[in-house]
Amino acid sequence: MGDAKEEVKLSEEQLEELEKMVEPICPLLRSKCIEKRCAFWTLTQGRDPRLGTPVQQYQCALTLQPVIMLAQPPSSGGGHLPRILGG
Repeated sequence: MGDAKEEVKLSEEQLEELEKMVEPICPLLRSKCIEKRCAFWTLTQGRDPRLGTPVQQYQCALTLQPVIMLAQPPSSGGGHLPRILGG
């Protein structure tokens, strides 16, 4: 028998439900994220790469750092970065 793996596609509603079930852990406190009470809680704006629709949400700036680093081309000095605003 072959090892065929099926790709699971979740709807936006299912993804939102999963996010609510998973409690984010702060990399500094090593406990539950305190969100709005944290200096690193930041408003990010950008575009959904699949749909092209505008996205605006609050996120932890520390957890976004790897995403921002990957979005930057190595030698061009810029890339498609999310716009980060203090919140």
